[in-house]
Amino acid sequence: MRNKYAQEFKNQTIRQVFDNRFAVKDVTNRLGINDQILHICNKGKKIPRPKKEIEEFKRLKKKLKQEIIIGYLAYLALNNLIFSIILRRH
Repeated sequence: MRNKYAQEFKNQTIRQVFDNRFAVKDVTNRLGINDQILHICNKGKKIPRPKKEIEEFKRLKKKLKQEIIIGYLAYLALNNLIFSIILRRH
């Protein structure tokens, strides 16, 4: 006889894997279920993320891009300064 699990239970179990970055095997062992259940119930589905989490991710991504650009501009400025110092000495 095949066991049936409530969709909420499946979603919470899958979230443990994705949100907490736990290994599927660890989560299923702790819950005493077969690890294939998670692969089957999550097949082709994406777990919806909370809007707040998505907004935070976008904010951090934008901030990272800005910091990369600033760092690259500082690198170029420093190289330009070094190059001009070398030219003055010769």
